[in-house]
Amino acid sequence: MEDNKNDLVVIFAGYSKEMQEFIRTNSGIKSRIGYTFEFADYTEDELFEIFKLKSSKMGLLIDESAEIKLREIINFGRSRKNFGNGRYIDNLLQKALTKQSELNLDDDNVLTLTDKSIPTIEEIITLSSGERHPEKIEEIFKEIVGMENIKKEIISLGKYAIFRDKLSKGAKKNLPEMRLHMLFCGDAGTGKTTMARCLTDMLYNLGCIRINKLVEVERKDLVGEHIGQTAPKTEKVIEGALRRSIIYR
Repeated sequence: MEDNKNDLVVIFAGYSKEMQEFIRTNSGIKSRIGYTFEFADYTEDELFEIFKLKSSKMGLLIDESAEIKLREIINFGRSRKNFGNGRYIDNLLQKALTKQSELNLDDDNVLTLTDKSIPTIEEIITLSSGERHPEKIEEIFKEIVGMENIKKEIISLGKYAIFRDKLSKGAKKNLPEMRLHMLFCGDAGTGKTTMARCLTDMLYNLGCIRINKLVEVERKDLVGEHIGQTAPKTEKVIEGALRRSIIYR
């Protein structure tokens, strides 16, 4: 970089956090970089405009119902960690075209995207997290050795969740709310984390959480070294989990 700076221009491009770590690995690199540009995430309006421009080039029109649904999907994506921005829009457009092709529309309507052409949030999540299999929740725990009583109680909880879904909405209103927050206690290496991962699989398969993802943290991620640090650190972890859409419905 230094010896050929009159004939060579090097551009480093990557995610902000990773690029900062890369720069810190060698102090000589930073001194040889003349300009740094930070690229902000696209806004909702900008992302919709990108979708509209790309679809317009294909000769597609977007009706009002499709725009409402598109903006919902865009905002859902923007709330997730490592949001792909323009790449997310490319994938969304591809999924919309796939759905459009399955509608068997006549020639007069085939070039107009409606709300039926836009994938739902659940469809997008299923593509990234896999299909749900509520009938196979017991299989999730088969490879766990021991802990028979714990497995029995957790599987019973899962079966109760299935039972609730089978009831009519009117009957469900009279049922007590499910309290899914839990406390796992035990010595090191007794399978607490393994059980938490299996529980996550079960809750995803039952539709209790949107994405099959367990956010694992340690004590240092929650408890501060000084008075007043614990609450903000804990809040940061919870907000991060919510951005990943690990939320109960």
